Amino acid sequence: MMQKAQRNMRFCTFYSLVFCFAVLISGCTTTPPAIDKKSIIIGTGGVSGMYFPTGQAICKIINRKQRIHGVSCEAKPTKGSVDNIRASLRGELDFGIGRSEWIYSAYHGADIWNGELHKDLRVIFSTHSESIHLVADSKLKTIYDLKEKKVNIGNPGSLGRTDSERLLTAYEIDLKDLDAAQFRSGKAIEIFKEGKLDAIIYGVGDPSGLTEEAINSRKAKFIPIDGPEVDELIKQFPYYEKTMIDLGWYPKANNRSDVPSFGYKTIFFTKASASDDVVYQITKEVFENLDNFKKLHPSFKELTKLGMVNILDRLAPIHPGALRYYKEVGLK
Repeated sequence: MMQKAQRNMRFCTFYSLVFCFAVLISGCTTTPPAIDKKSIIIGTGGVSGMYFPTGQAICKIINRKQRIHGVSCEAKPTKGSVDNIRASLRGELDFGIGRSEWIYSAYHGADIWNGELHKDLRVIFSTHSESIHLVADSKLKTIYDLKEKKVNIGNPGSLGRTDSERLLTAYEIDLKDLDAAQFRSGKAIEIFKEGKLDAIIYGVGDPSGLTEEAINSRKAKFIPIDGPEVDELIKQFPYYEKTMIDLGWYPKANNRSDVPSFGYKTIFFTKASASDDVVYQITKEVFENLDNFKKLHPSFKELTKLGMVNILDRLAPIHPGALRYYKEVGLK
């Protein structure tokens, strides 16, 4: 009787150990490590513009690995750059997308900010450019040929008008030297197509359907904007950047090669208090999946890793989470 009890005890002990070992192994192989879950909202722009699909693209890249890093992302339509900056600083948005000019002016208290410094702004990376298009009749060769021609410079008070005036000033062309028209860009393009304007100046992201219409209607051309004048513009207004208009988007343009210009960059930004780890993870996912990111919109074709960080230091401080990644991979 005693021997039977001992055998039963050994049997129970053996299977108890097996059971415990199985539970231990199961816990090690099937239970993932705990992660901090974080939901973020990116302020973008109107659903018909470029900022909304840019926010969607960032979120798509982030959400693919949500189970790994714990960050889920939503792109929210907004009124655009200024609205995003204000909402972000009030804590109503986690991240935002804005034009480089507005990021710079908000941080430095310039223009509409009237000396109110927003030193909590932090930049993360840039995406596509918005180039200044100088579309002209094919008979015009350089910017100096605009003199005494009918040129649309944008409606008074608009950003397009400001860009036009800065451009002409850089090349020492006085508005009095032109037969200047002052239409909004959409209206100006329609008038240009009718042959009633010699040239139009406006800013837009490529590819642009309106620009394609203007080019195709008259076999028009882009007038190059380059040289030391552009260097001086960028020195004076650090939120500008040199750009290149890809003729692949405009095959009927009366140009032989891609056309140099200048313009703005689209900036992904946040505030100083944003989590370093979250910003690091977002930056890493976008940069390490850049080829996939570029497929999400035609305007992203131009993107390079270096090009996405070049302008940042000129606008506002880079967020520490993003800077950590850039230092790891040698971009900073």
